[in-house]
Amino acid sequence: MSPGVFDRPVMIVSAPRAGSTLLYETLAHARGLWTIGGESHAVIESFPELRPEARGYDSHRLDAADATAERTRALRERFLAELRDRDGRRWRELPPDGRPEQVRFLEKTPRNSLRVSFLDAVFPDARFVFLHRDPRENVASIIEAWRAPGFWQWRGDLPGWDREEWCMLLPPGWRSLVGRPLEEIAAHQWRASVQTALDDLAALPPERWMPLDFGDLVANATRAVRRVCAFAEIEVDDRLARVLERSLAPSSSVVTPPNPEKWRKNAAAIDSVLPSLEPVARRLGELVESRA
Repeated sequence: MSPGVFDRPVMIVSAPRAGSTLLYETLAHARGLWTIGGESHAVIESFPELRPEARGYDSHRLDAADATAERTRALRERFLAELRDRDGRRWRELPPDGRPEQVRFLEKTPRNSLRVSFLDAVFPDARFVFLHRDPRENVASIIEAWRAPGFWQWRGDLPGWDREEWCMLLPPGWRSLVGRPLEEIAAHQWRASVQTALDDLAALPPERWMPLDFGDLVANATRAVRRVCAFAEIEVDDRLARVLERSLAPSSSVVTPPNPEKWRKNAAAIDSVLPSLEPVARRLGELVESRA
């Protein structure tokens, strides 16, 4: 791979069920952005040594130490092999004279919340968009996903786990959840994701990342997405503008349509875990206020 093919990749970072698919599928309409057509974890975990299974099932956490020079080179090659533009044209399949020398790579997976320092080491000029959601709504949506088919990562084969399935990302400290109710599992996933992301993002220059509230994205997609585009230096061309003029369609991963009051179906369970979320929620709120 020629050096410098990846130019300021745009990495969406969020807890599970915080709306990252909606933002990703919207931005993917932008001219000049390239994606791999889905989430990155299959590419990253094509390296057996980067899988939780190779690390004693500790978690999905990766940091800068995992981004060795050889692994970085190989990972960038693997991403490049999968890149396609908004019309589905693969970068590798374009004729050399029609292939851009540099690409803006758009990427998202909730596991990014545990891997910001790793991604920063692989893509030192990356821009990070930290998408956050009201903790009550977010934890309720995580609970909903645990109860729905299609979100499991392990099924009967996560050593030491007492449930049949483990759903979504595996955070540090998950073993403390054995025997605990589902709302505590969901709360831990939110808390670990947001805390780890904030810790890693705090180590970056402030101009390389921005926070974005999911509520703002749903309430005024045009304003929210234009903010992201201004931050990441992405062109809002006619095609993306037309997408933003319409109400955003539910993302491909939605379980039930977004509704800020939906969490109240699990209000008693959410209320029981709110105190455990408060320190991280307070830190998140202070951060957002400071960056307003």
